[in-house]
Amino acid sequence: MANSELFAKKNEKTSYCSFMLKWFFCFCFLFSFFFFFF
Repeated sequence: MANSELFAKKNEKTSYCSFMLKWFFCFCFLFSFFFFFF
């Protein structure tokens, strides 16, 4: 039981990290886009 609980918590953390990474790349893309045009 504790093992599956730990796995769920780890999975939640990795999904959160991937979510933040996705937004970080989105932000970098928009920043470079605006920098290119302005």
